[in-house]
Amino acid sequence: MSRCSFFIYIILLGLCNFLCHCETSNKVIIRQGGDDLKLTCKVAKGVIYWFKDGEGLNPSSSSDGSGDSISTITRNNLTMKDAGMYQCTDKALTTHNFSVSILTVSGKSQELVANASEAVLECSVENEELEVIEMRWRRGNDLINETDKYLTITNGSSSSLIISNPDENDVGPYVCEVSIEHAENKFEKIVGLNNGPHVKKIVDLRNKVEGETAFIVCNVTGYPVPRVTWFKLLEDETQMQVITYDERVSTEAVEGVADAKLIIRDLKIKTDRGDYTCVATNYLDSFNATVTLKVKDKLAAVWPFLGICAEVIILCSIIFIFEKRRNRRMEEEEGDAVKQDLMKKSNGTSQDVRQRNTVTKA
Repeated sequence: MSRCSFFIYIILLGLCNFLCHCETSNKVIIRQGGDDLKLTCKVAKGVIYWFKDGEGLNPSSSSDGSGDSISTITRNNLTMKDAGMYQCTDKALTTHNFSVSILTVSGKSQELVANASEAVLECSVENEELEVIEMRWRRGNDLINETDKYLTITNGSSSSLIISNPDENDVGPYVCEVSIEHAENKFEKIVGLNNGPHVKKIVDLRNKVEGETAFIVCNVTGYPVPRVTWFKLLEDETQMQVITYDERVSTEAVEGVADAKLIIRDLKIKTDRGDYTCVATNYLDSFNATVTLKVKDKLAAVWPFLGICAEVIILCSIIFIFEKRRNRRMEEEEGDAVKQDLMKKSNGTSQDVRQRNTVTKA
């Protein structure tokens, strides 16, 4: 359709609306840059025409089960060029108007500075044609209210969040929430108090048994969220090797940090024991921590018990042999004593006989 034909069509459409009270609808749509947009027009059976700011468009068309005509206009990754007045109409001059506005919510993050008195996060709306109703800040799902810790300053289409005496506990994402007049939804922008990663000390795993599962957790803080990589020290203790994941070795996320938990199933002494290093990295810095994993044989707990049993058996054997020898010695000593007593008695009897014989002769 030529531009001249379009203006003639619009004039006729206006006259028809004025004289015939043809059906017309108007809708205001506000989207954020980068979003997707889908406009749908449904009329009685017939051809549907689309226009944007006076220029004809080529929509996709279909028909529903009732025979009505359905036509859609789709725009992906919206930019300011996609803003404007969209119109769909049919031969019966039924018109649907869509006023589309595009806004951009921008933010300015800040890095955590040691011993700083404050940190300032900023947020602003870039579209002077839209009226900002409200701007507020959240941390997670919690709305931030003004306290000794937080102060918000809003001026028209811009807002600042001031954090007093910021420390590592304040590091992370903050959400700037914007309410626009006539907009169905609220718009958000994530602004961060950034800091390099830090990994807490990992306790060594010294009592794992072959066949068990080991869980090694890399407790990471920092924002933007650090990326975690796991390494293992080779047997020559000179090189670190990136751990490859399979059905036996895998990772899980911990508190939003991907790969922060290393899971080793069915532990093996030869391949799994050793030093493991967790390296956390973001655009500001990197940090690492090392943990030692010791894997014992399945019978490791049995050997001490068997040793104790062997010691008891040997001790009992020694005691038994000693007692047996002592009893034998005592029996021999008692036998000797009996013999000596018998000998003494026999000697005493013979002496009496001799004495008697001597007296008789006399």
